[in-house]
Amino acid sequence: MPLAEHFGVDDLAKWLAMDARDVSKLVSRGKLPARRIGGEWRFHRSEITQWIESELHISSCAELLRFEGTPIAVQSHKKNPGGMICDSVLLPECVVYPLQGKTKASVLRELVSAAANSYRVWDSDAVLKALQDREDLATTALSAGVAFPHPGKRMSGEISECVMAMGVTQSGIPFGAPDGGLTHLFFLVLATDDASHLAILARLSRLTRSVENLIQRVRDCGGPHHTMEILREAEAGFESENQG
Repeated sequence: MPLAEHFGVDDLAKWLAMDARDVSKLVSRGKLPARRIGGEWRFHRSEITQWIESELHISSCAELLRFEGTPIAVQSHKKNPGGMICDSVLLPECVVYPLQGKTKASVLRELVSAAANSYRVWDSDAVLKALQDREDLATTALSAGVAFPHPGKRMSGEISECVMAMGVTQSGIPFGAPDGGLTHLFFLVLATDDASHLAILARLSRLTRSVENLIQRVRDCGGPHHTMEILREAEAGFESENQG
């Protein structure tokens, strides 16, 4: 069942695949956003989702793997066993190589247009507005030349199912990366629910951080077909590790 808007320690522990005692420790240390109501800690789903998003880029690969495989994430990926994103969430027709946009606004428009090629996007204008609003709050660009644009809220009314788009630019564009560098790879993430959203972001974070030279290999590959081949190979390696 989907997680309620407000919930307690036990439900949050199940969502995060953690021991309830460890969740309580995080709360007591001020690491988790929570409110004391009636003598018990209570959490709001949107605040927890935002907290997890902020932690993903500094989480270890083991922690990222946990987010990919939480029970609620697995439940939301019934059509996507193992959490694979290639060919299930990221479709070949949604890869743009090279991107033509030279600004943040133009890149976002191009990515939304690419996602619409999946026929899963019902309202492109609403999706673009949500992406722009999210970027106005804080950039989704990370260091090392990669960005994960996504709306601040889930898109259950604007898309039919989870979908991604990917764009690659050789020259790079200023997208607000914390290290001040240019961004070359863009992974647009549109999800219908929080669990899928976090599982996809965790998988992308693990891919771009733990697969040797992935970002450079994609930049150098020359086109959408080879881009998908590289990502499929990287994900296949993950699945082999998980089964080992």
